[in-house]
Amino acid sequence: MFFLLVLYFGYSQALEVNSSDFYLCLHKTATEVKSRNIRIQKSQKDNKCSVFYSVNGQDKIISSGKWMNFCKKKVQQVITNLKKGLWECKKQNKIQIFYPFQEKNI
Repeated sequence: MFFLLVLYFGYSQALEVNSSDFYLCLHKTATEVKSRNIRIQKSQKDNKCSVFYSVNGQDKIISSGKWMNFCKKKVQQVITNLKKGLWECKKQNKIQIFYPFQEKNI
């Protein structure tokens, strides 16, 4: 399944970033469905990984480290905690994230 996460902060072009280990978590009640996204993103310049947790399209880095296994353990800890609250988390096959960037006026 292919997911796009698009964040709008005004008009601008977007910077595309590939991400691995993307999880979509849902909590369903009789009146609403809440969602959370958890993903690992590896930095190209310093080769470190970061764990992102998204609520309502707002990203927050909850952990980062040098080793991918460290980030994967952090993701599993978050998923375990969510499941205790009756959330369902499923790994998505492939995603692309688009971050807007502002054009500089020269």
